[in-house]
Amino acid sequence: MESQIGENYQLDKSLFERFVDGNIAITIERTRLLTQRRMRNETSELITRTIYEDLVDGENTAKYPNICGAQHNVYFIDHNHPEDSFGDSGTQSHVNMHEVKMVVEIVKYFVKNGYTGPEDIAVLTS
Repeated sequence: MESQIGENYQLDKSLFERFVDGNIAITIERTRLLTQRRMRNETSELITRTIYEDLVDGENTAKYPNICGAQHNVYFIDHNHPEDSFGDSGTQSHVNMHEVKMVVEIVKYFVKNGYTGPEDIAVLTS
């Protein structure tokens, strides 16, 4: 974005944003979700407080059972273990093996508490 060429290609926007804003030859119609029916209420609260203030939880989401073996249904985990870097400076990737090991152990714990397959467990990371 610091050069004229960058501005021409709108590199600060996703392809979806470029399609819906009407500034390119092809535009697509968009519709915004108003009722969500998948996330637990505790999870949807994370986005309704910030970016989707008018998003409503479907009635079915209030009926989800609490997670077996856990005190809470949503956790945030923080640590101070640094990332590991792989590759040269042009193609460098990052991974945090400490986080990987933590997630593996958490999933093992949930399997021991009765969750059996990929339809039972979702791991969201950033």
